[in-house]
Amino acid sequence: MKTANTDTLEGLFKEVYGDAVIDLVPNAARTVKDFPFVSASQQEGNKFNQPVRLSRTHGWTLSTSGEAFALNEPEPGQHANASVQGSSFVLRDAISLAAAVKLSRSGKDKRAFVEGTSYLVEGMSETAAFVLELQNIFGQSSIGTVDAQTNDSGDTQTFSFTSGTFVAAIWSGLENGFVEFYTSGGSKLTSTPCQVDSVDLENLSVTFTGVEAQLDAVAGATNPVVYLRGTKDAGMVGLRTQVSNNGNMFGIDGAQYSLWQGNTKTLTSAAMSFVHLLRALNKPVNRGLMSDVLCYQNPSTWTDMMNDIAALKRIMGDKGSFSQGSQKLSFEYQGGAITLVPHIFMFPSEMLCFPKGKGKRVGASELTFNMPGVGKVWENLTNHAGVGIRCFWNQAIFLPCPNQCLLINGIKNTDQQ
Repeated sequence: MKTANTDTLEGLFKEVYGDAVIDLVPNAARTVKDFPFVSASQQEGNKFNQPVRLSRTHGWTLSTSGEAFALNEPEPGQHANASVQGSSFVLRDAISLAAAVKLSRSGKDKRAFVEGTSYLVEGMSETAAFVLELQNIFGQSSIGTVDAQTNDSGDTQTFSFTSGTFVAAIWSGLENGFVEFYTSGGSKLTSTPCQVDSVDLENLSVTFTGVEAQLDAVAGATNPVVYLRGTKDAGMVGLRTQVSNNGNMFGIDGAQYSLWQGNTKTLTSAAMSFVHLLRALNKPVNRGLMSDVLCYQNPSTWTDMMNDIAALKRIMGDKGSFSQGSQKLSFEYQGGAITLVPHIFMFPSEMLCFPKGKGKRVGASELTFNMPGVGKVWENLTNHAGVGIRCFWNQAIFLPCPNQCLLINGIKNTDQQ
């Protein structure tokens, strides 16, 4: 009987999928499309150094004397390297030895290979892209705030989430996944990760299985928050944190340099409108934003904005233009063009705005099935009758201009009222 030949599987994988695995990334991965990946050439250890300008040069002199006047001393502008830490992600899966034998026997039969691996490869690609997209947006920030405990069955407890932070697209399909709970101040409540047991999308609630005492601590905390397992400590710094930064980020202190501080605008539980958006954008505009802008928002917010097109026309009159499509809406403002993009992973209560084309993703690798330093896709499992496969990415999202970015929170969409 012919044994599984990982070399044959290797060759077929590269021949069938090659670099086209990136095409398997779902459309929900907006940041992958909007932020180009750049493999950084300058790095210190495993960090990537991105130079940023933090203040202007001030060594200028004015005179109306017409004489050979004295010059003020040079006062150079301040620059620093933002030290961006790339986050590594590895996902494992496997097929049985019997299946591996059949695929090996197929030789160069691409159709048989695709039939045997398509669900596996596409499923892993979707999961890897899902985690990457969540990290790009929520890295080191929570994915939901607990509103109340609705059921206590010992080591299985149900919690409802606030309507402004419950994202159906995040929780759908997360059954059997692992999460961790923290207090709103950042103290860990569950030293052992909890497992998602079931999801009730209608009632904005999730049932978790974990250590009873730890789940009780979650129930007793005020507004506890939840993270995907490991993402608070080992994840990248996401857009949500970067656009609203007011402290130390990437080794630069925002308290010392105002250009390194982001902007936040809080609505008073109001539905989003073009007037609210334009007024909120005055914050980054007054701090230097004069370029095209991308805005991510929840589909419910997008719907309210689309219904507000009549108001937009009144605001613009005959002085501007807008274009309306099924996936985005663009219109002019004082700094350029604003493009509204619905994003299924965004909180219903928030909108992220940032200059178009200024951000990027830096790191060692895009999503790949070719293990760095190993050069192989498949591996024989040591203690199981099967063949393993892994996918990997190492990267971090980066905006060099938080002063030109904006987080709008406090949105209450019409369908929540």
